[in-house]
Amino acid sequence: MSLPTIRTGIINAMSTVQDIGLVHGYERYASKQKDFRTLYLNGQQVLGWFVRRASTRERTFSAGANEITHQWQIRGYMSLDDEQESELTFDDLLESLRAAFRDDPTLGGTVETTIVNNEIGLQIEDTGPVMFAGILCHGCRTTLNTQHYESTEVVEQGEVSNLYVGQSPDIGTGHEPDYQDAVTGEPPV
Repeated sequence: MSLPTIRTGIINAMSTVQDIGLVHGYERYASKQKDFRTLYLNGQQVLGWFVRRASTRERTFSAGANEITHQWQIRGYMSLDDEQESELTFDDLLESLRAAFRDDPTLGGTVETTIVNNEIGLQIEDTGPVMFAGILCHGCRTTLNTQHYESTEVVEQGEVSNLYVGQSPDIGTGHEPDYQDAVTGEPPV
């Protein structure tokens, strides 16, 4: 899957949450504070999010396929109003966001899974009051891991492939080969 496709899947999952506010597919910047603030204003209140890829890990998974794991950072901000107990509202919003990712672990089919290393969906790393664009806000830093597989095979005419007909990436080492080379028709050695 391409990064734009995965990013869109993340944004779509976030958009299912009622009253999520503004969701940006990348970290927004502005040279003037008032311009920056408008990027996250939802009516009269700061309520916005951005999604950024923080890291990518690629490892060999099987003959012809690599496992790609992206870690995404999702940050959110909401105006703080102590009299309205806005921290409780922000916590409820975070729980709704966690539920949205838990309920759709493939992000609408854009990734294999968001369950990586036994962590399910969105992980809350840190929350607390922050000054954001000159306004006292609740802020949060969350992470989401996505995982998918990409083929490493490039078979050109006349080139021998190491992909085997009937090969499954999870057959294990004790499996007797019952498949054959896609080019030669012989069992693998």
